[in-house]
Amino acid sequence: MSKEINIKKIISLEGKVRGDVLKTGLEYIKKIEGKKGLIKIEKKIKSFGLDINLENLRSTRWYDVGYEALILELCRKVFNWEDEDIVKMGAMASKQSFIIRTILRYFVSIDKSFKETPKYWSKYWNTGEFIPYKIDIKKKFLIIKLKNFNVHSDVCLYFLGHFKSITEMVVRSENVEVRETKCSFKDGGDYHSFRITW
Repeated sequence: MSKEINIKKIISLEGKVRGDVLKTGLEYIKKIEGKKGLIKIEKKIKSFGLDINLENLRSTRWYDVGYEALILELCRKVFNWEDEDIVKMGAMASKQSFIIRTILRYFVSIDKSFKETPKYWSKYWNTGEFIPYKIDIKKKFLIIKLKNFNVHSDVCLYFLGHFKSITEMVVRSENVEVRETKCSFKDGGDYHSFRITW
């Protein structure tokens, strides 16, 4: 990836994200790229004058949401990751997150999960609004909207994997497909829309 990272734009993004989100992503990097890969990412972050110790992130602490976008961009630049690699990271995150695995124990059906998820969104992200827009159990699809979520297009890819993995765990099926049918970064507007089928 040849384009330079716009560090000022990324760091000035409004919003916070829980350390748990960052940590699960970093665990995936370590798994795929090894400990040396994680060190490369940390060195790159520090080269921008940012002071963060990736090894000591706290799961429940809030961090600038720009770090999530920056880590994803650095994975593209340092490891030549493609879109699919970021989708895979999002899928693995839901399986590694202790908080998500704990919450999912109480989600006994896709219908309940769909209705309850907005309560948990704000536990991870203090930006954007998670809207359970439509669900049809018989036709096996649901539509999620994220309103006023203006972080980064790579985070949309991350959510493709994340939503897929969570839905697989709830409906106990490997036939889950997720598409982003509207993206505010590509299409304009103030919301993203994801269609999930199983």
